[in-house]
Amino acid sequence: MEFFGLSYLMNMDERLYWGYMLSSLVVAWLVFYRQPNILKKQFSKEVLWHPSARLDYLYFMLTAFLKMVLILPLLIGVNDVTLWVVLKLQHYFGYQPRVIISREWLMVFYTVTLFILSDLTRYWLHRLMHTVPLLWRFHRVHHSAEVLNPVTFYRIHPVESLLFGLRYALLTGVVTGVFVYYFGAGVRAVHFLEANVLVFIFSIIGSNLRHSHIPL
Repeated sequence: MEFFGLSYLMNMDERLYWGYMLSSLVVAWLVFYRQPNILKKQFSKEVLWHPSARLDYLYFMLTAFLKMVLILPLLIGVNDVTLWVVLKLQHYFGYQPRVIISREWLMVFYTVTLFILSDLTRYWLHRLMHTVPLLWRFHRVHHSAEVLNPVTFYRIHPVESLLFGLRYALLTGVVTGVFVYYFGAGVRAVHFLEANVLVFIFSIIGSNLRHSHIPL
């Protein structure tokens, strides 16, 4: 399952988690149930079995495989970055008394900070992918899709996958390291089941519809 990306259907951190797919269908139906032709188009053979869509499915399985055997081994870990940041802060600023704050507010503060900065860095990396000619060479793979479906989200070049993986590790590690330095080692995000609660909310309200022919 891991090699071909099927585990994504059960992983709440992934766009293809079955619950997010189902919620997207519900949102689309609630908005367009009086316009059935819009929904029919998305689920038509012309869209789901278009040559471009079939290439999406191939890219998805290939990317899932390469991510496991090539990309993940090359990435630095979040914990490694966190430890490095804490040690550097201690080296330059010494040991600081722990900032006293309730556990609940610390979780909220950390969750919101991580979500905002993650979204901001994702936006800027995506923008650079469009504006820097060398990066566009890799990113244009994603924009080469002729039809859209949720799997199109994973139609990315391995180099782009590596860059976004590095962005995640560095951003999460730096933010977590700063929080650990000031608030102690008990830092963690607010989760709903297995997902960051803000990521869960964003996903459950239909984020998969962005890669579809349903005009929301």
